[in-house]
Amino acid sequence: MRTVRAVAAAVVLVLVGGVLALVASPPAVAGDAGYYGSPPAGSCFDLTLRQTRAPSTREAPVDCSRHHTLLVTAVALLPEELDWSSPRSEIIKAVMTICPPAQGQVIGRNRLQLYRSQYLWYFFTPTNAQKSVGARWFDCMTGVAEDTKLTNLPLNLTPLSNHMPDDIARCVTGDLHSTTCADTHVWRSSWAFYARGRPTKSAVKRAANRTCPAHVTSRGFLYSWMDVPGRRYIVGCYSKTPR
Repeated sequence: MRTVRAVAAAVVLVLVGGVLALVASPPAVAGDAGYYGSPPAGSCFDLTLRQTRAPSTREAPVDCSRHHTLLVTAVALLPEELDWSSPRSEIIKAVMTICPPAQGQVIGRNRLQLYRSQYLWYFFTPTNAQKSVGARWFDCMTGVAEDTKLTNLPLNLTPLSNHMPDDIARCVTGDLHSTTCADTHVWRSSWAFYARGRPTKSAVKRAANRTCPAHVTSRGFLYSWMDVPGRRYIVGCYSKTPR
């Protein structure tokens, strides 16, 4: 991945739910139109998985001590050289300079552990009405996804680890959809590792066959992969389960 230009917003570390989170600093001038309509960092939302596919939401934050599915980990402004008519690829690159690090500050930065979890990050941009008065913010939200829904989050998010509880650990259904291990599943993530080179179909298969058998608890196993920056990729190994 090419180096992405930093967004034009300062970031600071604050406590969110008892853990550190990376959030954008408040606007330098009170009432800055760039932040018009933005949610507070550290706030919570109760949205469905379908609602996360929309570019914006009109829903209001909810009390984090009650049912909620998303935590706002950061709010930032678009870089000065971008606006909402800029290519979406450039907007996504700007968002990625903020959202993944913000999530990492809350749940941990271990990419292999993240791959073995169902934590995902989402972002929303202002509504068209908010954009029309100068809103330039985007937010970053973290949630846990099953195959058909977002799960209810605890007040304090469970950090990544090698032994994650079922409500955040990644499992796979019989029709090969990722879900939490608290949901009905056939395969459970047992291991993840980095493999060198390009993730061609044959290279991934060789890497999985070489490494996965020593890290699964079943005779057969499932594997998946994800490309990452640099000349390497992640391979996940899954054990067959009785559930």
